[in-house]
Amino acid sequence: MIANIISLLNMLLGFFSIILSIEGNFGTAGAMILIATVLDLFDGRIARMIKKKNPYGKHLDTYADLITFCIAPSIMFYGLIWGNAGIYPELKTIFIFKEKIIGIFISFLLPICGAYRLARFSENTQEKGENYFTGLPTTFAGASLALILSFVYIPSFLDSILRANSIEVTQFKLPIIVVFAFFLFYTYLMVSNFKFKRAKT
Repeated sequence: MIANIISLLNMLLGFFSIILSIEGNFGTAGAMILIATVLDLFDGRIARMIKKKNPYGKHLDTYADLITFCIAPSIMFYGLIWGNAGIYPELKTIFIFKEKIIGIFISFLLPICGAYRLARFSENTQEKGENYFTGLPTTFAGASLALILSFVYIPSFLDSILRANSIEVTQFKLPIIVVFAFFLFYTYLMVSNFKFKRAKT
């Protein structure tokens, strides 16, 4: 029961992140995903500690991961580039960034690859009990993307000091090519056949 509650909290944070991205609060949206990452580390461990099998726990965890670490970062990615509150208005004259339908399809790559990764893991009985994952886990991919996408907002906690001493830091944003590269890189790693060492629990 406790593990299920943690999975539901994980899902709630992902939902909050989506709402915040829609409203243009990308820094807080990224923070919600990073907090959910911490929760995600505990739900499976707690379930193993209490040694009480719950038929719904695995499915809840999968759905939570899909929402929080696949859909939420993809909406954040879309909002930063194609959204009305995006931080790259200088790109709006370029076709790929002017047409929002293109942004929708590109952003959808992360949820579709994440869903495939989760489905493959659920059915890959051979991987159970091994000390590796095949393909990058969605939790790590989504959390890493959230951190990178919200990087421009990290100095905001010190904005008043930085504006007085180093205003260029508060105006910093990652080049669009870097944002795209990380987005596509993590999307690919989830569905790749690369082996990633499983953390000891």
